[in-house]
Amino acid sequence: NPHTFALFHAPRNMLCLVVETLLRNALSQAESDEKWHKINCVMFLKEIIEYVSKPTILTVINVPRSHGAVAPMTSYNALFPLFEETMQKFTEYVPCLIDAMVGENVGVVGVDDGSTEACAKVQKAARQPLGLYRLSLIELFMVFIDLKKLETEEVKLPNMEKFCAALLNMTFMYYNNNIFLAKFKKFLNVINVHCNAELRYMTEECKMVQRFMRFYNDDEMSRATLH
Repeated sequence: NPHTFALFHAPRNMLCLVVETLLRNALSQAESDEKWHKINCVMFLKEIIEYVSKPTILTVINVPRSHGAVAPMTSYNALFPLFEETMQKFTEYVPCLIDAMVGENVGVVGVDDGSTEACAKVQKAARQPLGLYRLSLIELFMVFIDLKKLETEEVKLPNMEKFCAALLNMTFMYYNNNIFLAKFKKFLNVINVHCNAELRYMTEECKMVQRFMRFYNDDEMSRATLH
């Protein structure tokens, strides 16, 4: 209703302030910050951006079965006008979000050359657990780019090449993590249509196809279900 919009919009976009505060808490590097507090911030952020992205809200009312079927009710989302500005604020934190997601994995490039040094880097990075926190950040980012592609035909975000290279490296480090592989597949579905330059970068510069062929032709390598 109009009162909800006025509450978050005047005198400034308070929803953006909430989003920014949650992002700062979720991406905080302070040792005093609890891991579960940061994970909860990420989960809350995901719920917020999904909610404000919807022009209408669908409400299903539970009634006794004796009343028969009741049609769902739709109503205007009073926070939807704040969606564009909220996404702009989120975009400002994308570089920090990418750094938190990939960790040290961004430095592991050139695995395709088969060199001892490159393989050692992968083995060292693979010993670092992926963790629920980083998985929740990846899930949040996937929701974000899913909504971002609704605004434009081609998604342009800062540090996307860095993220693409690191995410590809992570598929070989965490090859037995089905949750991560599902996120990676979803990411490829997005860039295949909306990020042509990044897809070309992963294919040509990062040698994605050659590296996956080498991985699948290695009979000694165990594979997860999604492989």
